[in-house]
Amino acid sequence: QIINETYHQDDFHALPDNPLRFQGQYYDEETGLHYNLNRYYDPFTGRYITQDPLGILGGLNSYQYAGSDPINWIDPLGLINTASKGNEKLLEKTKSIAIESSVPDIYSDFAIQATNNARSNKIMLGKYNENGISYVEEAINEKATYFQLENWSEIAAKLGEENMWKINEAFLEQQVALNKTILLSHNPYTATGYFSQEVNFLIKLNYYFVKEKNYWRAIKNTGN
Repeated sequence: QIINETYHQDDFHALPDNPLRFQGQYYDEETGLHYNLNRYYDPFTGRYITQDPLGILGGLNSYQYAGSDPINWIDPLGLINTASKGNEKLLEKTKSIAIESSVPDIYSDFAIQATNNARSNKIMLGKYNENGISYVEEAINEKATYFQLENWSEIAAKLGEENMWKINEAFLEQQVALNKTILLSHNPYTATGYFSQEVNFLIKLNYYFVKEKNYWRAIKNTGN
């Protein structure tokens, strides 16, 4: 018995009809998104558009791969938290990539959340409450931009109190880049706490301070 069958070949540039993507993600043709069990990944922006559900340790930045590299640095089973003998170098490398990639974005994002009256052309710094004077109240009176993070305690519990200054620092970097007039509600030469760190930040950028009526003003030293 002779069996004669004909097999047709697709066009040379035809793409295979395979909906599977990275780490078992399933491609949804209607939405253009990749479905990964509990959340969707947008391949065009390279970011997840939904957060990890509780219980999946996605980290503080739950929308991004560590190092933005899904091929060389992935942990689909979530086992990287369990160190075993010989894994130390791998763990340290993964840790450093994750920090370099995601942490700066976290501080910048929180800094944006903490920015009040962002459209003002001046910024008010100072102590939250000293000698009956609050930089927040003075900023409101002057219609100036000011830093105030409403959920400070909650964020400090996640990031660690020792890292909270980095949010403040990111805020200053953003505002200084806009060339705003910098006012201070308290004497910068007797500053303490976070206010002292703000003053030191400005000094490193060659600012000096002069007293003007009700406030101090930070002036950029442009001399050689």
